[in-house]
Amino acid sequence: MQLADGGRYVLRPITPDDKHTLIDGFARLSPQSRMSRFFNNTKQLTDEQLRYFTEIDYVDHFAWVVFDIDSPDHPGAGVARYIRLHDDPEVAEAAFTVVDDHQGRGLGILLVVALADVARKHGIHRFVLYIRADNDAMIGLARALGAHMVVDEPGVLRGELLLDEFADDGMDTFPPAGSTPPGGSVEPAQ
Repeated sequence: MQLADGGRYVLRPITPDDKHTLIDGFARLSPQSRMSRFFNNTKQLTDEQLRYFTEIDYVDHFAWVVFDIDSPDHPGAGVARYIRLHDDPEVAEAAFTVVDDHQGRGLGILLVVALADVARKHGIHRFVLYIRADNDAMIGLARALGAHMVVDEPGVLRGELLLDEFADDGMDTFPPAGSTPPGGSVEPAQ
């Protein structure tokens, strides 16, 4: 895939062989990005986390990994994953991480679209997103996609994104730049 700024990337499902890619990508995340993704001061990924993140079933737990093909060693640039909720099989918790030097280029929205397409094919119709209240970039992305946002707990927002609102080919259904998407406000949890 090629971004509007000309950057070129390859997207594929994560495999158990991508443990080193995750270690490398994690090392290239800023402390703020690590906090935004893991909600704590995680210094490195454990062997258990690496297994959990890469040894998946591709139905109830799916993840995309994206590589920067314009860099000589084709480093990982981001990951998008969902994990189906056991108590509601049509809902999955979703998480997205883009390495700092690739942020702000539109890669996040492409990861969301690709993940939503796979999720729908496996009977998932809604993503739940947990976002730190200080993660302006992710809150902006969730709002642009029409996520309904509520306060989950102090410092954490919960966004709910209806996947059936996206077309299978993705990008043609996004709100135009500058438009006000539905669910753009944050409300207290009931």
